[in-house]
Amino acid sequence: MGRVAALGAIALVPVIITVAHLRFGSYSSDTDWGAFRGDLNCDPTNFGARGDGMSDDTLAIQKAIAVCSSNSKGHRFTLLFPAGVFLTGSFRLASNMTVKLNRGSVIAASTDPDAYPLILPFPSFGVARDKVNNLSMQHAALICGYNVSGVIIEGSGKDDISDGLIDGRGKSWWAKFESKQLNYTRPRLIEFMYSKELILRNLRIQDPPFWNTHFYASSDIVVEQLNITAPFSAPNADGLDLDSVINVTVRGCDIGVGDDAIAIKSGLNQAGVDFAHPSMHIRIHNVRAYSKCISIGSEMSGGVQDVLVENVVFGDWRREIG
Repeated sequence: MGRVAALGAIALVPVIITVAHLRFGSYSSDTDWGAFRGDLNCDPTNFGARGDGMSDDTLAIQKAIAVCSSNSKGHRFTLLFPAGVFLTGSFRLASNMTVKLNRGSVIAASTDPDAYPLILPFPSFGVARDKVNNLSMQHAALICGYNVSGVIIEGSGKDDISDGLIDGRGKSWWAKFESKQLNYTRPRLIEFMYSKELILRNLRIQDPPFWNTHFYASSDIVVEQLNITAPFSAPNADGLDLDSVINVTVRGCDIGVGDDAIAIKSGLNQAGVDFAHPSMHIRIHNVRAYSKCISIGSEMSGGVQDVLVENVVFGDWRREIG
């Protein structure tokens, strides 16, 4: 990638890369997701969340999800964050729900490692990732969707500073990484595992401790209109990690991070071969990548099939480049 000017006077080169023809079967990137409409709004402040940027709102958010999921009786509900800064550790999503961030609302990640439970490594990796003292466990993500379906995470837009934001507040984690003081793998910001029918859209995401988003062993995914950012010095701050996934559309996103804009994965070494879940039927288009690259790998031992990348603009928005 050549050097280019700072954003605002940027010289970018459109790039079209076609890896293979897509065969989506019954799934289409134009699937009518209109059925994902909710009639129950669930405000975490009604369950004790303060949204003041100082109080720990984790338990209130988790209680709101549990109560509203139960009361919805299988119908869709919306966890609606009003304006405010909601400081939280790891929390789990339910099926048939929307997480909606209004203008002025921020989900701010706790910097306390104890706010992120320890989970086993991904079976397709066999061990945890990162420069850590213990590879047998890893921290759970900030926002977790495990064995769920029909989940939407959306904001109010991606281009205005007041649009809804998920803020990883990753600086303290990056410092521990550089000084080799990490005990376990850093948490991702958003992670879905063994899930399906997922939408992530119209949202700002920034400064993850580790990866920004991770879709693992999941299917039927739409990611659109995201603005994902992190300092270029932030270690391992991938924008989107598509890991053993099937039927994925990524479109209309701006990604400027310290590592891969998008990484397509499917497992590490023999563990990936044994897991045997290739990533396939992936379409990436109309993306602006101000990051290292869009990559296939590393960690792709399970295979990658049917990927189309088109109308992607690569560049560099660091102001020190010129």
